[in-house]
Amino acid sequence: MRSMTKAAFALAIGVFTAHVSEAGQAGDPTATRELRPNQSAAFPVEAKATLSYFTSEDGICKAVMWIAAPPTWQEKVATFATTKYEANIPVGQSSIITPVPGKAFAFECRSEAQVMTIRPLLLENLER
Repeated sequence: MRSMTKAAFALAIGVFTAHVSEAGQAGDPTATRELRPNQSAAFPVEAKATLSYFTSEDGICKAVMWIAAPPTWQEKVATFATTKYEANIPVGQSSIITPVPGKAFAFECRSEAQVMTIRPLLLENLER
């Protein structure tokens, strides 16, 4: 099961990397993103790959953020160390996910759990 999760995440990162590259050329990759259920967004977090998305269930946004370290290769097989962060956020509320020290993201559930705003936060704003 764990290898399936790693493979699915690697595939998602690979597919999404092309999208992020195009989006990065069109604007700031650290800008606020607005998503609909099951849409995804990536943010830079050091040398790691990220993938964030949410699902909607009973008026709650179920936010997910995956972080993957750069792959290690053995022969032609890549493996990834991954970490998954989850938060159940009621409509009109937000939650902060801090995947690495100094880097945090605010996830806000809006519009009857049909819109999620993901906003990178500055460390100095968290310390106040």
